[in-house]
Amino acid sequence: MRVLDMMEAAVRPFQSRPEHQGGPNEPAFPTPLDASWWSQEWLAPPDQILVDAIDAGAKTVIVAPSKARKSFCLLQFCLAVAAGRDKFLAWDIPMPRRVLLVQLEITPTHFHGRLCRMMRGLGIKPEELGDRLHILNGRGARITIATFSRITEIAKSLGAEVVVIDPIYKLIVGDENKAEDVKPLLEMFDRLATDSGAAVVYAHHTGKGMAGDKQAIDRAVGSGVLARDFDTQISLVSHQTEGLIVCEQIARSYPPKPPFTIRWENEQGCFILCDDRPVIMTSSNRNRSGFNGTPVSDDELIELCGKAVLPAEVYLERITKQGLSVRAARTARQRLFHEG
Repeated sequence: MRVLDMMEAAVRPFQSRPEHQGGPNEPAFPTPLDASWWSQEWLAPPDQILVDAIDAGAKTVIVAPSKARKSFCLLQFCLAVAAGRDKFLAWDIPMPRRVLLVQLEITPTHFHGRLCRMMRGLGIKPEELGDRLHILNGRGARITIATFSRITEIAKSLGAEVVVIDPIYKLIVGDENKAEDVKPLLEMFDRLATDSGAAVVYAHHTGKGMAGDKQAIDRAVGSGVLARDFDTQISLVSHQTEGLIVCEQIARSYPPKPPFTIRWENEQGCFILCDDRPVIMTSSNRNRSGFNGTPVSDDELIELCGKAVLPAEVYLERITKQGLSVRAARTARQRLFHEG
């Protein structure tokens, strides 16, 4: 008798009970599995959309301060995945995917301009996308939790493997700080992921104050249920150097990914990777009044300076890129000079 047959025989008595059937609009109640049998059954590995970050059927949230170009980041993600590019920023893309982007905030005319500009900046031609990226312009369409089932139907009809919702505050009815007002939306995301099999990716914003003062998992505004109901969180937070952004990833099922730095390239209309050390701006370092991030040793300072004499401006630029403030860099320079 196959292991799977044994498992089905074990759960059949439970499935016959009314409480395990579920209503016409409710999923069937899960049945217990015998671990000794289940451990012998082969399960396919996760279908990764982004390697070690986003799986098909999982939920991912992009968290960033207001006006930090979350929507641009999501659009760039959609284009890279649909076109089958090797990478999206620092994440590997195994294969091209069918993507549905539901944007609820921008007028179609402006979003069209944003799309075309970013495609040019990334060097993506229409034929590279094929029919794998669909955009649902939902501004003014009154898409709510009550009508959200239409999104699931559209995603299934398109064969979408990724569904992106931007932003979710448009869908919340009530107070985002109250768990009872947020739970219906999260349940809809669960239903969308389960019924369509697609990865669900959505945008949310940080609370008031400096985001860098909080741990990454605590930056999302609103109920703790909303802030933690994800499989992966990608956080965009201000770098200590103006104009740069630090990306951090928290994943439920994958090991930590080292943070990295990106910047917005206005001429290209997209984000690009930077070599700068990922030093997050906090209240203590925003005025460059002390050490920031990982201290730099004397040997590292000397190596950065090299053997040639450097102009002060070049020295300060090199040092501050390594996570030291201007004041700390000048202090280190004076100390090393004094010590010969």
